Amino acid sequence: MGRLLHDDEGADVTFDVKGESFPAHRVILQVRTPRAFHLVMLHYKYHATDDGGKSRILIHDMEPTVFEAVLRFIYTDRLQLRQAMDELSKDGRVEMARGLLAAADRFNMGRFKLLCEQMLSKSLEVENVAATLVLADRYNCSGLKDYFIDFMISSRMDDVARTKGYTVLKDNHPCLLVEALEKAGKLGKV
Repeated sequence: MGRLLHDDEGADVTFDVKGESFPAHRVILQVRTPRAFHLVMLHYKYHATDDGGKSRILIHDMEPTVFEAVLRFIYTDRLQLRQAMDELSKDGRVEMARGLLAAADRFNMGRFKLLCEQMLSKSLEVENVAATLVLADRYNCSGLKDYFIDFMISSRMDDVARTKGYTVLKDNHPCLLVEALEKAGKLGKV
């Protein structure tokens, strides 16, 4: 199926992601990601096709590199990011992983979501733990959430509390902070 990813001739839908076009095949979307297929069908019912008879789906809230990785995974069942990740800074790689997690949740791609969680757990640092904890909670990644809470309430808590992410967590997501502190209390870390 991976060869079809680059075959524009048989494609019957085009995703337009912030000005970049990604041709795809509805039958592959239907089999591999029913939720993505549902988006295509909703669009197909209500929007005109382009001159070639292909549905055109506009995605404005996702980066093209993220969508390309999602589409590649749909076709190959592999998360292949080396080239894209090599070009990014450490913070850029974390942002890419966060975007991939959001996309995995959006398209209900369980295995892809687990791979994204692994990427995020490997990138865990004092500076990003609070912000990524919020995402783990938002996208119902309970294992990742527990891992990040454990990291946060470890001996690094003082360092975490001095980060901008912690301030955002405290101000905008106090329930998560309470959850972390309750766990710390149960473990005798407070």
